[in-house]
Amino acid sequence: LQPEAAEAVASLVKQGGSRLIILAGGGVTPDNAAQLLRQTGVTELHSTCKRCADAAVDPGRGYRYQTLY
Repeated sequence: LQPEAAEAVASLVKQGGSRLIILAGGGVTPDNAAQLLRQTGVTELHSTCKRCADAAVDPGRGYRYQTLY
């Protein structure tokens, strides 16, 4: 994760506040997802994540991954 990119996304998250959700995507992998969440403050990610992980199913929203941190 490039520091400049993380800083830019974190800035967008801060500017958006509670008015909008920043959905981070592009290059997100199972290996860097937790770091991306921590460094930027995003709460949602878009990724293909081609490796299985422990997940809980939320009937209203599909899979919710709980083990990224």
